Amino acid sequence: MVLRVALLVAVALTLAVAVWWTAWRGTGTQGPQTEAPRPLPPAVETATPGTTSGGDAVSASVPTLWRAIDERTVDVKPAFTDGWSQAGRVLVDVTRAAAEARTWQVGDPVGIDIPQIGARYEATIDRIDAGPGYASAARGLATDADGRKRRFVVTVGPGRVFAYVDTPAGSYELIGSDRLAWLLPSSSMMAGIDFSKPDYILPGESRGSFDAEGKAR
Repeated sequence: MVLRVALLVAVALTLAVAVWWTAWRGTGTQGPQTEAPRPLPPAVETATPGTTSGGDAVSASVPTLWRAIDERTVDVKPAFTDGWSQAGRVLVDVTRAAAEARTWQVGDPVGIDIPQIGARYEATIDRIDAGPGYASAARGLATDADGRKRRFVVTVGPGRVFAYVDTPAGSYELIGSDRLAWLLPSSSMMAGIDFSKPDYILPGESRGSFDAEGKAR
């Protein structure tokens, strides 16, 4: 998990602008879209207000970084890669995270909502990594019901928001624009990966040909 978190921070910060395009390029039928600049639908309350998954009190003065939205009420949604499973996905409004990222400081409390498991964490930022293009990654820990520390990373770059949250039910990841994003289990993001095939190319092997959009021919 530590390696995965470190990799997430490094990639998000160094490729804050380019990584989102690479993620979608050639992997989905629904390309990057421009979301209409209109008010977002009201939040869908799917987590228990005022508690974490362990029942610890959460201060009402600590709003969550994102809030769930009924995806049926949104016409233009963030792109969703073909290889990902839709199982467990939730559409969320991330405008608060995008707006507050530049003011984050070590020691700040943040609310993290994982509606799929009915969990709402009050966590504390213990590290902030600044990257190029006004990208900023906040890292920290939240205490679960069993006393175990759960790691979170939230990265906000130009027009994009990413997140990784460890939970008792497995890790969840968030990816989208600075308005709307998909929050889904990491297992759903890996659903289309064929682990029987190597993820490397040996010297002398052909990489194949690709079309103008980067899709293999």
